[in-house]
Amino acid sequence: MRTLIFVAFLLSFTAARASEWTVVVLDNPPYAYLHEGRICGTGVRIARMVMDSLGRDYQIRVVPWARALTMVRSGEAQIGLHASKTSKRSEYAHFTKQPIILERYKFYQRAGDSLLDVNGHARIPGLRLGLQRGYNYPQVMQTVAAEVETVILDDVSQGLNMIHAGRIDLFLGDSRPVEYWLRELGLDEEITPVFDDGRYPSKLLEEFPNFLFLSKNTTDTADLKLVNDYLYRLNLEYVQPPTADLANRIEQNASNAPYENSCGRP
Repeated sequence: MRTLIFVAFLLSFTAARASEWTVVVLDNPPYAYLHEGRICGTGVRIARMVMDSLGRDYQIRVVPWARALTMVRSGEAQIGLHASKTSKRSEYAHFTKQPIILERYKFYQRAGDSLLDVNGHARIPGLRLGLQRGYNYPQVMQTVAAEVETVILDDVSQGLNMIHAGRIDLFLGDSRPVEYWLRELGLDEEITPVFDDGRYPSKLLEEFPNFLFLSKNTTDTADLKLVNDYLYRLNLEYVQPPTADLANRIEQNASNAPYENSCGRP
């Protein structure tokens, strides 16, 4: 009898765990970050809102980006936050229709340097460009990468510290996390964009819409439809006119949005 009770408990526990979804995120403020033991951020806020709309139990895990992609591919995680859509990723993941974040890539250098011309060509030979491991970079890299030595880095803060130390010359990154880390590291006057905002060449300023992505292994098109329907309603409620940068617009209106106290702001 005790054996049957134990087996029944084990089966119920296993079923409960199976129904719990895992959301994986990269520690990448302001989109996702750890704050006093909590997982917070503008993207995390949307992930929580989506999961609560589904009525599912869930956990959010902060993992390296390559690990996040592997977990979604295998089905160990049901949702990833957040990624640009590529043909390779689409083989194992459903992407939402509504983007939630708009990444804006810029080149950064030591203040006072002038390393690239307006066409993205290196002004001097032998430049070293830092790129973040596992990232899908914009097409402009085809011009720049042919003329520089690329150095693969683990995260934004490492790239900025290496520019400051003179170990690399340039870093290409999404401007919002870069600007966050420049403030955190006290380097916002020592490292600047290669071009000022007012004269940033349009061909070198690329924008990438980023989406929630769901594992094809452990979710289906019905799950995707529920997520898409919720994001559509969320977009209408908080964003006028519609924009790809849903997370930032909700953050700007956090006093009117759910989860405004879900984390401290970076």
